[in-house]
Amino acid sequence: MSSRILIALVGLLTLVSCVSKPPVSDYEQFYKDSPFTVVVLPVNNETADAEAPRYFLSTITQPMVDRGYYVIPVQATADILAAEGLADGGALVDVTPDRFREFFGADAVMYITLKKWDTNYAILASSVEVAMHYRLVSTVSGAVLWETEHQQVLVSQSGSGGHPIAILLTAAINAAVTASASDYIPMAMQANQQAFATLPAGPYSPRFDLEKRQNLLRQERSRAVNQ
Repeated sequence: MSSRILIALVGLLTLVSCVSKPPVSDYEQFYKDSPFTVVVLPVNNETADAEAPRYFLSTITQPMVDRGYYVIPVQATADILAAEGLADGGALVDVTPDRFREFFGADAVMYITLKKWDTNYAILASSVEVAMHYRLVSTVSGAVLWETEHQQVLVSQSGSGGHPIAILLTAAINAAVTASASDYIPMAMQANQQAFATLPAGPYSPRFDLEKRQNLLRQERSRAVNQ
């Protein structure tokens, strides 16, 4: 098959992403507790891929550092918790946040649930999808300081023009293209970067003072309007 025909048959690849939930509900509490040093716990894995948490954790540090936070080394954290019999994120739910301040000197704990890490195939389209839920909890007050969800979907759609044979042929090609494109790590990195864009800048960011003033002023105005 010529490259021209291949290009004509392969569908368009589109990247779809979404963020839901207001990430911060109380900026005063956020800045009062000052979550500058963060410990990221092992992922609570709700997917069928047993390797997904390990791959995902390799993508989490840089976006948080870029936002101005110090992240306690993720692999070292996982190794220490595994030695204590706490290798799975689900097993950490009953551990109170203040214990992580004692263990790691962290100001806050990042809980992550990996909800999707899938490749799906269909006649007219195929897709690669990752979805995560993030929750930042203060080790000082126990308050939820930041919470959001993010989903990233790479969709490959048929461009066959509706002919049955062409549809089937295009579907086969699209499946192969999507499979070869289903390197989850770049997608997870993108999802993390977009999700953490809603996290207020940390103290090591040059935007910290500006964002703090803006966020507190925004909350004050919102309260005044709602009174």
